[in-house]
Amino acid sequence: MSDSHGAYYIPEPSRWPIVGTLALFTIFVGGGMMLNGYVG
Repeated sequence: MSDSHGAYYIPEPSRWPIVGTLALFTIFVGGGMMLNGYVG
């Protein structure tokens, strides 16, 4: 356990988790509005 290098793989930063979160939030808000009759 005395290795000086890291044992974990850390991927490059990406914007896709934020994009996916915003997309899911939009889908859920739209679905909720549709179920409550606010759309159409």
